[in-house]
Amino acid sequence: MTAGSARLAPYLLTGPALLVCLCLLLAPLGATVLLSFYDWGQYKGIVEEFTLKNWIEVVSDSYFLEVFLRTLRIALAVTVLSMLLGIPEAYILNRMSPPWRGIFLLIVIGPLLISVVARTLGWALLLGSTGILNQGLISLGLLKTPVEFMFSETGVIIALTHVLVPFMILSVWASLQRLDPQVENAAISLGATPSAVLRRVVLPQVVPGILSGAVIVFALAASAFATPAIIGGRRLKVAATLAYDEILNTLNWPLGGKTGTTDDYTDAWFVGFDPDITIGVWVGLDQKKPIGSNMTGAEAALPIWMDIMKAWIGDRKEPPQFASPGNIVFVTVDKGSGDPAPDGTPGAIQEAFIAGTQPGSIR
Repeated sequence: MTAGSARLAPYLLTGPALLVCLCLLLAPLGATVLLSFYDWGQYKGIVEEFTLKNWIEVVSDSYFLEVFLRTLRIALAVTVLSMLLGIPEAYILNRMSPPWRGIFLLIVIGPLLISVVARTLGWALLLGSTGILNQGLISLGLLKTPVEFMFSETGVIIALTHVLVPFMILSVWASLQRLDPQVENAAISLGATPSAVLRRVVLPQVVPGILSGAVIVFALAASAFATPAIIGGRRLKVAATLAYDEILNTLNWPLGGKTGTTDDYTDAWFVGFDPDITIGVWVGLDQKKPIGSNMTGAEAALPIWMDIMKAWIGDRKEPPQFASPGNIVFVTVDKGSGDPAPDGTPGAIQEAFIAGTQPGSIR
């Protein structure tokens, strides 16, 4: 092999992986960042006009600040708990004899073979007010009433720690593999206590493993979606669930008598029209805070809209006659699921949609 080929070999070997990373990771992230500089309107959709409005809103709005601080708080707590649980477990695992080490290593990585959703649903059963944990503590007399683990930061931290602690164990264990056990024996023979050996001999040599494990756990905890969504519910927002909701809330904006909510009942709206006027009612607070349980558009905004329309119609008896705009289609949908339904289906209603956004048209 020539000198030139030897220099090119690392690039040729890593090239395919870098290309995959570029196409599947960097390109979507770049497109998302670019999209964040575009404008958006309820009726005009995404407009390719450069603006800093979205970034200013994220930085200046206390609602987003609260969500990001909660995400940071949960990620830090999960990282610290994973270190406290994972470092001793990795050390014990390293000191085991080979047969037992293999068994317990399988136990450690076994949960990683199960879907994170399945594991989180298991924690939901354990942490519920009627779950095994609460009922067991009540039976032992340690509690009088159930502790609300579900839909709380505590529950999310517990479930995420269970999901992510194997990554800390494996990172620290990999560092311990490079540590010569005779170094510990030598320190003990020179008069060092077991605690001094751990503090001054073992710990300094496994710091790289601890740091790499902490980075992995923190990154996965900060970007976790399934566990906060299931254990935290719709009310306990973190960065991942916030991004999910914000993106979905910009799709399928209907026109006419279609109810909607955004930001998980932090506001509600209803828009309706007749030939001469279109009236929209929005209900919310000056800050993005919940307005109440089940405060959908039909509950919070529709009654106000009906009062306004009654005042507008007045004594008019005859129903208005008008042709719907060309870009509006009327679809009969099931009131419960929102799916298209045949005309005359019991419980079905007719709704108006912008053409191309009606149920069944988007795949």
